[in-house]
Amino acid sequence: MATPKTFSILSFLQYHPTDSETDKYQRLLRYVVVDGLLVNYELVRKGYAESNKYVPDVACDLTLSDAETYARTNK
Repeated sequence: MATPKTFSILSFLQYHPTDSETDKYQRLLRYVVVDGLLVNYELVRKGYAESNKYVPDVACDLTLSDAETYARTNK
């Protein structure tokens, strides 16, 4: 469980729950937006994260897949 400090730090973030609340390991699934920027996309595009498909949560699947392709070709 996140600490109160973590919640206070993240309280300014806008996030969008996915169709599934959690993955099979009970981790929260979210699309995170800060100042209009999809943080998930930036992390994948810069090579800090991978794009994984979690059906039924596929709203950003193509976008994140494209970001991963970009990251792999621009190492």
